[in-house]
Amino acid sequence: MSRSTQTNASGNHVFPTLDPGLYQVAVELAGFSKAIKDRVQVLVNSSMRADMVLMPGGISETVTVTAETAMLQRDRADTGRKLEEVQLAAMPLGYNRNFQSLLNLVPGTTRAFAPHSEFFNSQVSLTTQVNGVAREGNNVQFEGVDNNHRTGLLTVMIPPIEAIETVDVSTSSYDAELGRAGGAVTNIFLRSGTNTLHGAVYEFNKTSALCAQETLAATKPVTVYNYYGFNLGGPIRKNKTFIFADYLGLKDRRGDTYVLTVPNQDYRMAA
Repeated sequence: MSRSTQTNASGNHVFPTLDPGLYQVAVELAGFSKAIKDRVQVLVNSSMRADMVLMPGGISETVTVTAETAMLQRDRADTGRKLEEVQLAAMPLGYNRNFQSLLNLVPGTTRAFAPHSEFFNSQVSLTTQVNGVAREGNNVQFEGVDNNHRTGLLTVMIPPIEAIETVDVSTSSYDAELGRAGGAVTNIFLRSGTNTLHGAVYEFNKTSALCAQETLAATKPVTVYNYYGFNLGGPIRKNKTFIFADYLGLKDRRGDTYVLTVPNQDYRMAA
């Protein structure tokens, strides 16, 4: 897929609404060598700058830039962090591999925790406070679509890490399109199919048979937790249309231990 445009009188050019990915930027003008900047990575919720320098010469000559020194962000004032697929796959994740635990890596956030009871929050949706704002001030989006429980207390859809392309967290000075929040705006983007067929199968298991017994407990309750699934992506029409699908299964047989103390007669009389 390619897109082309003409620069304005100042030599500036803009390509809005590009899909995330790696791009090659090429500039041509009669009387100058063709300039190419390779591997320009476009991230979600970002403005990427690709400055080009044209050298006098024939248009048949090409100057290719393959690497350059990273620069400070000059086009946006928002702060936050973007975690790409490679980082997601490489980092160990707690909280049953919930992507919301990644907010622990963002400056200005408190430690992520699971609020409410197991009954109300059965899929262990996590939350945090950001820059001193209550957790109700956060907003979670699924590719730009509202992903908040109707009460505003929980996240509705928590896809597996294996299906996520990017986790984008903005904590301040974000654009108006990311409004409805005073704390953090977390936006997740799913992976896409490519020109090659690819997939994965995974399973994570925790069982009480491999765990130690509670110190004061008389027995060890049976606990078995299985987190398993698969994903598959590929082309429908090469370079045009792709498909990606994933499945996640959770089976949680949880045994809890409660140690209760019954006051004896002396304690009752003293009370």
